[in-house]
Amino acid sequence: MNRMHFLLAWAFALLISMGPAEASPLLRDGLYAKAVEGRVVAISDKGPWLFQIQSDIKDQNIVVPGGTRLELLPCAKLEQLLDDAKVAAHTDIRICAKITQYKGKNYLFLTDYLRLGQPLVQPVPDQPAEADAPAKVNRLQIPEAIKIQRVQHRVVYPPSLPRDANVLANRILINRFGYVETDRDQRVFVFDGLGFSEKDPPVRVLPCQVLERIEHVQNSGVGPYRFSIAGLTTTFRGQQYIALQRAFRVFNHGNFGQ
Repeated sequence: MNRMHFLLAWAFALLISMGPAEASPLLRDGLYAKAVEGRVVAISDKGPWLFQIQSDIKDQNIVVPGGTRLELLPCAKLEQLLDDAKVAAHTDIRICAKITQYKGKNYLFLTDYLRLGQPLVQPVPDQPAEADAPAKVNRLQIPEAIKIQRVQHRVVYPPSLPRDANVLANRILINRFGYVETDRDQRVFVFDGLGFSEKDPPVRVLPCQVLERIEHVQNSGVGPYRFSIAGLTTTFRGQQYIALQRAFRVFNHGNFGQ
């Protein structure tokens, strides 16, 4: 019995000494990632959609290794990508995206993409060396680093969409007042009508660090809390979304209805 107690105490002390497991590295919220190559992986026909990167994404001393899958946020450019008839599950693409961070996880807000062709392999013929001939230095010869870049060069193709495709542009909102509420497990921003009976319909809030801060404020006291926000609105499959860039609390002095 004493031996069993000793083993349990030793195991408990070992777990304490090991400490908590290190979390995976997170990229900064707001970081703009350019020319990231990879493939889109669909969990199901209705999403979510993941982007599997082929090379490392570096941000100061943070490195997200190649092979990592990051979730793509719903937006107009993602809808355009999914409707592109020439982009399949095995198609390599190059994207530009904004990185967001929410509750220990990174997301991608897609801003542009290009379809990649196969690498252009350009073999360099070897010149047979003459026996006992002195080595010749050709100052006009292409450096080896440039040759490697030429071999790895890939043709890029613009998005392929039907002529009648309706591509909706993103819209910037600045200094809009309202409340962050929950609707069927989804965070939405409800615009304040400022005393008028008609107001803009609510929009879904995309995961980001600003949303996480709003939730921290709401959980710290009794609401409702009114915020002034700025962000980028987008549309995906007929649903309006907003990627918040800034939010701060404002106060209602009772001259407007709740």
